[in-house]
This record gives sequence, C-alpha cells and structure tokens, in this order.
Amino acid sequence: MEMKNSLKIEITSTEIIKPSSPTPSTHQHHKLSFLDQFAPGSYTPLLFFYPGHADHRDRCRKLKESLAETLSRFYLLAGTLVEAYLVECNDEGVAFSEVRVSGRLSEVMENPNDLVSLHRLLPFHPDAVLERECILGVQYNVFECGGAVIGLCVTHKIVDGTSATMFTKAWASTCRGDSRE
Repeated sequence: MEMKNSLKIEITSTEIIKPSSPTPSTHQHHKLSFLDQFAPGSYTPLLFFYPGHADHRDRCRKLKESLAETLSRFYLLAGTLVEAYLVECNDEGVAFSEVRVSGRLSEVMENPNDLVSLHRLLPFHPDAVLERECILGVQYNVFECGGAVIGLCVTHKIVDGTSATMFTKAWASTCRGDSRE
C-alpha cells in the first residue's frame, strides 16, 4: 500500500563513527566460517521508532558517542569485508547519517506495508551493492512532529538475529549510561 504523501528526506550530515579505542593487533583479521562465507550478501534492516519530542542534537550526540564506545566491543562491525571469507578489523568505522524527514511519524506507523517509505529511513537499501563492503550503516531520522527513527543496515554475512540484538542492546545500554552488561 502506497502512502498518499510520500516522505521527503534531506540528509543534513554524514560522518564516519570510529571505535573509541583501537582494535587489538591480535584481532586485525577475522576469517568467516564456511557457512558465513555463503550467507546472503544482503543487509538486514532494523528500524527503531521513538515518538514524541526530544532534544535531537543532544540525542544524536549521545548516539554517536555511545556508538563509538560500543564499536570498541563489537569491533567487527567497524571493519570491512575484504574477501568473501575475511573481515579486516581496520577500525574504518560506521557511516552515520542525520536526516530531516518531512511528514509525521504517525504516517509511517499507519502504513507499515509501505516498504518504499520504510526503506527511505535506512542508510541504504537492504539489497544494495555498495562500493565498499561495509558491515553496518546507521541513519538517524527526525520528523517534523518531533518523532525519530533510527535505521540500521547490517550485513547478514557477519551478524545474525542474536548478535544484532546483542549489539543494539549494548548500544542502547551505553547510550543510557548503564554499566556494561
């Protein structure tokens, strides 16, 4: 079902978030298992919806700082898939885009089958073939109504459902200032 008022997005900034501490030299290369080598090359999309008003500048700053800290523990996500079998844990970082969205969050929530609009809230299309084999991308979307959506795309070659959950829980915990889990 198509939305009557298609979302208009404007990328206001994009930066690379690097881990807050470097990956140990003993962990610079990670060989994928035989099964992971043949996992689909697509990305798993994750969307987290936050209604209401917030200080988006402060929230965005906290998200970036906590992402950098979390990437130090999940160092594979800040690396690059250089071969079908190898992740180079080079601390390249994760692309983090800030986006202004015209429209209301409720429009998206009322039309959960509008995949075109939902895909626009992600850093890239889940089936994209990217120049650089990035492992994770993040997009912070702020709506006119004050609501926000955090969109993630993570490659299924490295991350399964359980590890995606562990990462997002650790990132949220760090962002809230909770002690390490």
